[in-house]
Amino acid sequence: MNIYEVKDLGTLNGDRPDARAINNAGVVVGRIGNHAMRYDGSLKILPTPLIASPAGQPATEKYVAWGINNGNPELIVGFREVNNFRYATMWVDGAYVDLHASLDANFSEAYDVNDNGVVVGRADFQAFRFDTNAGPDQPKFVQLLTADNVASCAKAINAQGHVVGWLDTYHNGFPISVAFIYDNGLSVLPDTYGESLRVLHDDLLDINDGNIVVGRIVPSDGAFQYDHNTKATTNITPEIPYPNQIHAAAQANNKYNRVVGKKWGGAEGLEYVGVVWNPGEPMQNLFDWIYPIPYGLSITEAVAINTKNEIVVHGQYGGESPGSFLLEPVYEPRPYKNPYDHLEWLVQVVLFGGGGSGVLAPSGRRIFPKGPPVDPSGPFRRLDPAQRDVLVGLAVQVLAKNISDSEARRIAESGGLQAIRRAVDRLSPGV
Repeated sequence: MNIYEVKDLGTLNGDRPDARAINNAGVVVGRIGNHAMRYDGSLKILPTPLIASPAGQPATEKYVAWGINNGNPELIVGFREVNNFRYATMWVDGAYVDLHASLDANFSEAYDVNDNGVVVGRADFQAFRFDTNAGPDQPKFVQLLTADNVASCAKAINAQGHVVGWLDTYHNGFPISVAFIYDNGLSVLPDTYGESLRVLHDDLLDINDGNIVVGRIVPSDGAFQYDHNTKATTNITPEIPYPNQIHAAAQANNKYNRVVGKKWGGAEGLEYVGVVWNPGEPMQNLFDWIYPIPYGLSITEAVAINTKNEIVVHGQYGGESPGSFLLEPVYEPRPYKNPYDHLEWLVQVVLFGGGGSGVLAPSGRRIFPKGPPVDPSGPFRRLDPAQRDVLVGLAVQVLAKNISDSEARRIAESGGLQAIRRAVDRLSPGV
């Protein structure tokens, strides 16, 4: 797990930003005041068309940037809002483009764009996919993803062009909204019971390049991951019985399947708190991994993460106005006990055979005797090879956290995790 330092995105003309997305270059986009904004170390307002307001009337237009690509040219998408109607917009290398004019719709919204220049959003009441590099005489120039009588919205798109969003339908005669994925055809996502996965219109949905979808299941208020490769949905919220259960929403994930979002409720009746799920690990509070901690800071949610594990969060200082912050990973030792210290003995046992206090197999049977040092040619070597691989994989992950080079550390950690996953697949359920 990374240690993060906080970068305040600052203020502009007295306003604080409401950030929505980040690309792999660390460029953050969102809204500030009534303007779309871009942050690359300093806050900037994205240009807008010069539209005169009626005499004596204040400006009624509002702009927001909602998605950004990783390639060239830099594409930022969002929408402008006029008298409660929205119109899709795009900025190409900083220049304003009226995207709505190409969608043949009365109103529209753009929420995401991939590196191939494919934009997704909503045109009138339908989810769309729009290829900015295709001409109007080419097929699928503007592609509507649902039937004319189905209200829907596309929220995110990955590098392969797979789209996730919501559509409205009925269940037992009652209207509901469910999550869908579009991959050469539209499919409704299943929940953990095999029923249609219910979501809310305003909730965030995301899909990474590994075809892992994240979001929030309603009405249970649980964070979910859907693996489009296996067609399986997992609830990643801690299982705590009512009335002390924790509610959570997964809101974004990166290509390494690190997930960020928010939680609330629980025995302490928490307000919103920003959280992170690392692959194979339980949900953790982001605040616990910040050092140094800015005085009075609270983090209410995490809304975006890139491949560098930079995370965009919302929060505030004390009684100040809410704003947005960037959590940047650093690799300095924590000033207090590392939460992985309890695994250090495992490295000793696996690599050196020293000082083991015992390991419990999934069945509850102790593998190593508790007490004196363990002979590496003894119980460890007598384990099933897959069981040994699980322990070695854990040891690799413990050692990997000490590698200073970020890419090498990621590769080592990923290798350890892959060894564990493959070993677990080989173990029989009864082990």
